[in-house]
Parts: sequence; structure tokens; C-alpha cells
Amino acid sequence: MGKIISYELAKFFKKRKNKLLVLALFMFVLAVNIYNYKLYKDYKDSFIEEYKQISEHAKVKLQNLNNELRGYSQWGENERLIYEERIHEIEGMINYLEVEASVTGRISNAYRKVEDPQWNSLLCKYLKERYTNLVESYEKGFIDDVYLRERKSNIEEARYYLYKYDYFLNNNILLKENKYQPSGVNSINLLFRDSNILILVIIIALLSMDIFLAPVLEGSYKIEYTYPLERKSIFIAKLISILLISFGIIIVLSLLSFIINSMIFGIGDFYYPQVVSGNINKLTLKANEGNFTVISLSHKIVLGFVMIIALTIFTVAFIIFLSIFTDSIGKTLRITMVFILAAFTFHVIAGKESLVNLWYPYMYCYYDNVISGFYRSNYLFGLVMNISLGILFIFISYFKFTGKDFLGVRE
Repeated sequence: MGKIISYELAKFFKKRKNKLLVLALFMFVLAVNIYNYKLYKDYKDSFIEEYKQISEHAKVKLQNLNNELRGYSQWGENERLIYEERIHEIEGMINYLEVEASVTGRISNAYRKVEDPQWNSLLCKYLKERYTNLVESYEKGFIDDVYLRERKSNIEEARYYLYKYDYFLNNNILLKENKYQPSGVNSINLLFRDSNILILVIIIALLSMDIFLAPVLEGSYKIEYTYPLERKSIFIAKLISILLISFGIIIVLSLLSFIINSMIFGIGDFYYPQVVSGNINKLTLKANEGNFTVISLSHKIVLGFVMIIALTIFTVAFIIFLSIFTDSIGKTLRITMVFILAAFTFHVIAGKESLVNLWYPYMYCYYDNVISGFYRSNYLFGLVMNISLGILFIFISYFKFTGKDFLGVRE
């Protein structure tokens, strides 16, 4: 078994295509770090401008609603009764927008001096005030789910931020609102954001693609696969080899990112608090419903690596399954890319409450969404589903591989 694994590893790294893919992965991680640093430099200006625009838009909307309400006040009582529901709706929205317009302007101004601890505390207070107003307005019926969806949000996201800023204020923790802060530990955390894990999974899939198919395409299956007594060892060795390669590359990339960023910007705070779903350790299919908790940044990173391991097991098993059943790199590649890229499409078009976030295996590549608590997802369910499907594909592939007549395969 050990000799077969050594042979597979040596053969893998001798191939020019695999070397190029590994190099591409290193370049990708480098590009992510450079891009994150640019976002870090631009964040302050974009944050200030964003909240300034929110405040201005709220003021314009507020003025229009006040004008509309004054128009209704000039009508007779009978006419006002006809539009009573609309008048009540306007009054509620005015109550919400008066706070929104004021507090978002104060947030924009406070962030200009965010490095000062006193202003940092004020910023946290204003942000809490904003989300308190949003949640209370929602519960009173002043705003609804349609209003929030139009702003690419939902009530669970508002409750998430309310919990976060309340926790930071109560515990006198300095707010680091710029999530792109460069440091060794945060560089690893940032690798889990957006579509980064999805891209990592694509490259792992490409690296895994020819482990079982290469001998068939090269004709070496006549030597490797025509001894039925050795099929079991060959299958297990190939599986272990690609998992070792995948996990090894992930570890090396993470360590390099951590070491380089630590040398330039410092190690960072491993214990900085992270607000996550309260269901992170519970296997449930229910929505989060305002249940949040706090973990350290290092804990969040460990959970992220565990999710990457689960996704890698599923991806490798899926590739093996397709490879053995199709005997075609082209078909395997097309099917795999459709399945993986579908997750990106769903991420763009599906709402936060969509069940696709819960049931589609590759949606768990969006790790930050999974543990946030405001997406319809469950961390533990994602682990169980990906690992279970991976084991199922490996189980089916094993029996197909050990009993397959490779002599009939067309080269």
C-alpha cells in the first residue's frame, strides 16, 4: 500500500499540468491577499460614502413622505378614511426614516475618527441604534420583508448586527469594522470569504481529475488494473494520495499566507470575537430565528478548515465516482463544473432564506454565509451532508472499480 501511494504521489507531481495547477493555486492565494489589501485601503472612504448616501436618500424619502402626508391632511374626514391604511403606512415609515436619516449621518461622521477609542465607542453605539430602529420598525410593521429584500438584506441579518454591536458595547471591545484588516490570522480568515473556497474546490477537482482516468487514457491500465487481487489496494492508495495532496496543498497555502502577512503586518488577534449562528453546534433544518453566539477568530478558522475538509472529501469522491463511470476526462470535467458553478449562480440569484442554501452541497463553500445565522443554512448539517455523500460515492466507486473490466475500455 505504501509503495503504491509513493508511486502515485511521484507520478502526480511529475506531470506538467499538475505543476501548473498548483502554481495557479499559489498565484490565486497571492492575488486574494493583494486584492484584500486594496479593499482594506479603500474601505474607510467607501464606508463613509456609503453611509452618507444612505442618510441623504433617507432624507429625500422622508421629505417626499411628509409632503404626501400633508396632502392627505388637507382632505376631508371621509376622504381620509378611504386612505387610512396608506396614511398609517406613511406615518410608520416616517418614524423609521427619521431615525435612519439621522443615525446613518452620525455613523458616517464617526467613522472618520474610528481610530480614536472614544469615537470608536460612539460608532458602535450609533450602529446599534440603527439596527435597533430597524428591528423595532420591522416588528411594529413600519417596514416589511419586501423592503429588506430590495436592500439585499433580511430581518435575521439586522438581528445579527444588533446582537454584534450590543455585545461589543457591553464588553467594551474596540470595534474593527474594517474586515480586511491585514494580519497573519485574518489573512486565513479572509480566504474563507466570498467565492474563494469555491475556486479552491474547482482547482482540487481539476487536480483529482486524472487520478483514476490517466492510466486508462495512457494505456497503462493494462499493467495497473489487470490484477484483480490488487484492485482494492490500488483504489485505496489512489484515494489516499489525492486526499493527501489536497490537504497538503491547503495547509501549505494557509501557512504561507499566515507567515508572509504576519511578517509584514503582524500576527493579529486570535481571540477577537466573531458573532455566529447559535445553531453552529446543533444539527437542525430550522431557520436561525435570532439565535446568535460569540466565538473567537481562531475557533472560526478551525471550523472553516473542518468545512473545507468535508467539501474536499465530497469533491474527491464525486470526481472518482464520475471518472470510474464515464471513463472520460471531458465528461467528468463538464459534469463537475456544472455542479460547482451552479453554487455560484445560486449564490447570486437565490435569497438568504432560500432552501438551496441548506440542501445544495457546494453552497457550503460560502462559509461566512453558513455560520452567520442570517442565511437559511446549518453548519453541522453541511458537514454531515458533504461527508455522507462523499462516503456514499466512495462506497459505490469501490465496488465498481474492483469489478470493472478495464480490458474492454477504449484507449
